[in-house]
This record gives sequence, C-alpha cells and structure tokens, in this order.
Amino acid sequence: MWLLNLIPARIQYYLILAGVLIAGIFGIYWIGGRDKKRELEIEINKKLIRDLKVAKEVKDEIEAMGGKSLRDRASRWVRHDDK
Repeated sequence: MWLLNLIPARIQYYLILAGVLIAGIFGIYWIGGRDKKRELEIEINKKLIRDLKVAKEVKDEIEAMGGKSLRDRASRWVRHDDK
C-alpha cells in the first residue's frame, strides 16, 4: 500500500474514475452481447416452430389423401424413365 502514498490524491481520484468508467463500458458491452444472443436464440426457436408446423401440415395433408390422389399428385414430381 505504500505505492499508493507515492501517487498524489488528485491523480488517485482520476485513476479511480477511469477504472469505474472502463468497468461501466465493459458492463454495458457485456449486457448488450448477452441480450443479442438471447434475441438470436428466440428467432431461431420461432423459425424452428414455424418449420415444424409446416412439416406437420404437409404430413397431415399427405395422410389425408387417398392412394389414387396421392399417386396422381406424386406423378407430377417423379421423373419417368420411359424410353
């Protein structure tokens, strides 16, 4: 602690003020990054839920189709190797 006695009180005050300012800036930066990460996770989860709903709708639609209508619809998308 004898080193602090070598630094004048006015300079000690400015050093403490600079330390608090740097800590405050770091804290704001850290909180902003944490919030951005949380927002990104929420967006990813929303997209996942939308995709799962679409997949379920398609699956339900296919299951509701009869064999002939499903075959007719699939034949539009399947390549025929008629030579």
